[in-house]
Amino acid sequence: MVLKVFMFYPQQYSLQGQIRILYSLPWLWVQDLQITSQENHDFSRGVVYLMHHTRRLIIKYLLVSIRNGIDKIRFSLWFSRLLIPHIRKEAYLDMWVVRPMNGQRNRLRTSILLLEILKPEFVIESGSYLGTTTQYLAGVSSKKTFSIEINKEFAAVASSRLKSDIEQKRVEIVDGNSAQQIPLILREINPRTSRIFAYLDAHWLEQIPLFEELQALLDWGGDFIAVIDDFFIPDDQGYGYDQYKNHRVDISHIPSSEKISVWVPSESSDTESGARRGTGYVVSSNLTKHIEKDSVNLQIKPY
Repeated sequence: MVLKVFMFYPQQYSLQGQIRILYSLPWLWVQDLQITSQENHDFSRGVVYLMHHTRRLIIKYLLVSIRNGIDKIRFSLWFSRLLIPHIRKEAYLDMWVVRPMNGQRNRLRTSILLLEILKPEFVIESGSYLGTTTQYLAGVSSKKTFSIEINKEFAAVASSRLKSDIEQKRVEIVDGNSAQQIPLILREINPRTSRIFAYLDAHWLEQIPLFEELQALLDWGGDFIAVIDDFFIPDDQGYGYDQYKNHRVDISHIPSSEKISVWVPSESSDTESGARRGTGYVVSSNLTKHIEKDSVNLQIKPY
């Protein structure tokens, strides 16, 4: 039997080239096979071994690439389904994407303390993604959590994951643009009797709806705290942030108003875990005095 094997070595290519290779499965081609009937059994075992080994290489390469700083990669749904059954469940525990708020312990700690101050009746999330943070937020609102997702596939995944909460009407996955949907949601919430915790992470498709999202909360008129993901922290470049062309997620996308205060982490990015993305905190004026009083414990400072 003559067996010729050709395999790509991804380290020889640029990052863009490596991603293209990932989409060009399989990596391994077997050519010029001359098989006799006596060789069938041994050949079958050999091919199974080769394909199993190749599959392990693909999975390992994906996990290493993500760990090395590829923050957001969109793999097709069929590709994800191909990989998931072959990844040990315990491997997920070390990945920020499957933990609330990017697996960032400082952000989560600060948010928990802010929630204790706010005691929100409602939560609004923009950017459901896979529903990981949504699942956590569903447990902190006393009435209902709304999560807005513009990508229909992600919305379907989040809806499936939160099926029980949706059936109990504790969670609603809203399909659409957050800049348009948040004002519609706020119309049904009384600003005199309700408080809102907002988690804003809808900046993805080269759009930054942050200004419109916050303006809607300001126009609503009630008490709120908004946590902004991927926010630019000028005095700590260790925190990651989103930027699309010449527009980054920063203070310029926050409405200028005396009715709000803006806060950022006081702790160094070196102490953060998970994805280590920058965080912005926008607080309505009625709550600012509580934040100022407890800012050291909250580990945040004025912008």
